[in-house]
Amino acid sequence: MKYILQVKNLTVEVDKKVIVNDLSFNIRSGEIVAFLGPNASGKSTLAAAIMGLSNYKIKKGKILFKGRDITHLSSTKRAKLGITLAFQSPPPIKGVNLETLLKNISLKKKEEKLPAKWESRILKRELNVGLSGGEKKISEMMQLARLNPQLMILDEIDSGLDIQKLKELTAFIRHTFLTKKISLLIITHRGDILRYLPPQRVLVTLKGKIICRSSAWKKVWQTIKKYGYEKCKKFSFSLS
Repeated sequence: MKYILQVKNLTVEVDKKVIVNDLSFNIRSGEIVAFLGPNASGKSTLAAAIMGLSNYKIKKGKILFKGRDITHLSSTKRAKLGITLAFQSPPPIKGVNLETLLKNISLKKKEEKLPAKWESRILKRELNVGLSGGEKKISEMMQLARLNPQLMILDEIDSGLDIQKLKELTAFIRHTFLTKKISLLIITHRGDILRYLPPQRVLVTLKGKIICRSSAWKKVWQTIKKYGYEKCKKFSFSLS
């Protein structure tokens, strides 16, 4: 299968307001694609629409996963097919032990051994209760690993992390997922995460539309930091 995900002319509304407008892109199997854009540019809405969250209404377009039209499938069915979403701010859930949760949600016959330092730090803790930002993100990665993902959408998971915690998180992702050629859609406005999970392609979005597509993510990010997102639209032809 050439493409694991195909988004075709997608328009998404939230509370009757168009947030994503006629947006199209593809992700190949095993590919890392980064979606860059400022706050309120439609990035998280796109992630939620691909995952099938109910508050995000698809007004037009299609979403295909491994060639299958999943536009109107529930989020539960999409998860069973292999699509997972990591949130920017995982919510705390009291009374739920992380270790017990992992055993109950697992779709794998054989569990992988997790790094000892993470087992000792968070497995016995309540879900996201009293955890640091980095520990919450690792906890979420542990949960996603149990779902046997084929496509992972990482929505601003670098938010609130210092460089050391970001290094630990991305090292965990590389060890747990990238060795299995899992596809990643990395959504970010900071861009620091791309130093540790370098994408094959980068897409830049502004006001719900893609304004730049390039395989030269470093040039794109340098342009954004120096001149802003709008400059990518003007010079996108030189960033391919």
